[in-house]
Amino acid sequence: YDITFTNVYGGAELYPSGSPDSYPYPPLSLLFASISHVLGDIRWALIACHVAAATLLFATARQRLLPMTEAIILTALFFWLPHAPCVSEQAWTDPSVALGLGLVSFFLARRQPMAALWAAGFALALKQTMVVLLPLVWGLWRRLGRSQLIAVFTLSAVTYGVFLLWDAAALWNDVVTFHMLTPFRPGSMTLSAYLVHFFEFSPLPSWLSLVGLLVGMS
Repeated sequence: YDITFTNVYGGAELYPSGSPDSYPYPPLSLLFASISHVLGDIRWALIACHVAAATLLFATARQRLLPMTEAIILTALFFWLPHAPCVSEQAWTDPSVALGLGLVSFFLARRQPMAALWAAGFALALKQTMVVLLPLVWGLWRRLGRSQLIAVFTLSAVTYGVFLLWDAAALWNDVVTFHMLTPFRPGSMTLSAYLVHFFEFSPLPSWLSLVGLLVGMS
């Protein structure tokens, strides 16, 4: 469970072997992206996810009875996000997560909570930061009952479980430790990078991200 790519961080602490060899996202993101590997480039799947997410946004807006003009404007704004081409070009996993969240909103708008739970489980298994969905899931938990929340955790349990049995230490190193050791990148799309670039602040401490995560979840 690893991948080799260019070292943009420098230093030896992150890469004792001398080269980057961690795949820093959950297993489902790798399996999902590999769908378009047969086409010669995994980014085709990510581009398709971005288009699909925009389509789901339009469908959700219409399902919520928003005027056609507003639905089209919302879709266009999402479709033409300034960094969207950069995200797909760099093969970041975010478009697939956007697809999962788009499915959640669409099924909730259609009052199909079980389908929304499966979609939430899909998004949760795609990226670590999707733990922010758990408060929403807790609200659905009280309505649907514990047994129905199997849908939320099935994909995570299966995909993480296979790799935990295979090599738990490698999975933990890639998905958790790698991110904890990654140094500050001034070119990243984060609040800390924004403050450093525009106001010449010092980089925010890494532990502050945990505070932001807890605030977001609450």
